[in-house]
Amino acid sequence: MTETDRLDKLRADWLALPQAAQLADTEFNEELIQVWAASEYVAQTCLRSPDLLLALYRDKALGQRLKPGQMAAQLTGVLESVEDEDALLQSLRRFRRGQMLRIIWRDIMRKAALEETLEDLSELADICIRQALGKLMAWAVA
Repeated sequence: MTETDRLDKLRADWLALPQAAQLADTEFNEELIQVWAASEYVAQTCLRSPDLLLALYRDKALGQRLKPGQMAAQLTGVLESVEDEDALLQSLRRFRRGQMLRIIWRDIMRKAALEETLEDLSELADICIRQALGKLMAWAVA
């Protein structure tokens, strides 16, 4: 399959999803294809979890840098209602996928300098580990 064929199939799969109609922005859709051409991970993440992409688009998170502490605050909000280990793992995976989608998108589209990309990746790893351990420790002593 040629690269053009692969991208045409991805585009067709995307347009078959109900979320695609909510993202009819021409500039955004041009970026979408550029990012998919560069990252199969992003393409598959968007097709498997289109709501993640929709949320990032609506929050304008693909075009701007997060403020210091914003990623940690977002994860804290996500993990607030988590009550068991399975839900913790599922929530962490979903959060990580969304942040990786954002970080990769910004890197490919040159909306983030290399330093920012590396800082975001390090922060993502750090906050996921710290907050997961915090939850597990709290459950262990309860």
